[in-house]
Amino acid sequence: MQTQDQLSIAADEYHSLPGVSNSKLSVLIDDPREYHYRFLSGEYVEKPQEYFDFGSAVHEVALLGDGSRIAVPPDCVLSSSGSRSGKAWYAWKAENEGKLILKQTEFFSVMQCVHAMRSHPIAGPLLESIGYTERMYQYDDAGHGLTVRCRPDKLCQWNNKSVVLDIKTTANTTAANFVRSVADFGYDRQEYVYRKVLANNDVRVDAFVFIAVKKTAPYTVDCYTIREDWIASAGEVVERALADLARRLRDNDWNAVTHNLVVELSPPNWLKYRGEYEV
Repeated sequence: MQTQDQLSIAADEYHSLPGVSNSKLSVLIDDPREYHYRFLSGEYVEKPQEYFDFGSAVHEVALLGDGSRIAVPPDCVLSSSGSRSGKAWYAWKAENEGKLILKQTEFFSVMQCVHAMRSHPIAGPLLESIGYTERMYQYDDAGHGLTVRCRPDKLCQWNNKSVVLDIKTTANTTAANFVRSVADFGYDRQEYVYRKVLANNDVRVDAFVFIAVKKTAPYTVDCYTIREDWIASAGEVVERALADLARRLRDNDWNAVTHNLVVELSPPNWLKYRGEYEV
């Protein structure tokens, strides 16, 4: 096993590195053809992040504190209709190249989210605790011949425990809704990958806490952990995906499992029972 010292690294640089992260693995699980196109073909061009990205902006302020990579255009650089056009706008845009550009109303919502998290009895102390923010950890997985990495939002010490924090901006923070987000976006797989990478860097993790914050008023905040049996189940998916990636890299095979098949579709369970709710 070869370990790598943790490094502070910007998001765009992190995602451009070779090797596999949880987000890349999620693309593979969804469609290996997309994985090949985006990360191996050389044909994919990442769109520049010129405009509003709510989640990134909340992370920027909540974790780094100063919002130095956020820019709000003053009225004087906008057109008379308030649109982003004209000589003044393009000059201002060039001066703020690489920053997240927010409207004033968007910036207000971002700051409300951050205020809500910092005011929360659990999220607030966790965010203020001593620790490392957005540092990269990686290791060489000899079993699969892959470099696996992660970049936790924050790794901190809280109540004498080592805690990984992950901020999720969402439309609804209730448990019933967030559990669907875990399933839909693979947050369970994310936790497994992060724990695996950190363990291979000899970093103890006592808890993994998701801070969910609502993107609109009333900007509710709730904190969640995922049960161990759910993480174990996610781990089985991750390990199969890592083995599948290693095979595909070796064989240069990026076809979907349905490549030479005509697939018959069956209705999902919710559709089977829709008639029971019709009036």
